[in-house]
Amino acid sequence: YMVKFATNGTWADNFGGFFEASGKESDAMYNSGNITFNLEKAGTVKLRLDLSKFDYATRTGAKFVITLPGSEPAELSYFMKHPWGGADWTWKP
Repeated sequence: YMVKFATNGTWADNFGGFFEASGKESDAMYNSGNITFNLEKAGTVKLRLDLSKFDYATRTGAKFVITLPGSEPAELSYFMKHPWGGADWTWKP
């Protein structure tokens, strides 16, 4: 499959990039080529474009995430700080 994010209802400003893994945040490149990925299982594909850190002057900072059906997030763990100062790694379900 191939996708690209169009903004403001036109293709004048759009974002493409390179799909790395399901659920993994990747750089969304301004006015770039299509994002390609393979779909091995039928279901809902979730697309997210994050422009919260996009700098229009440099055309950088945008991110995208594509989550495929039946896949686990690319990052399965997170760092948890205990209130008393210790820390450990915990699996994120």
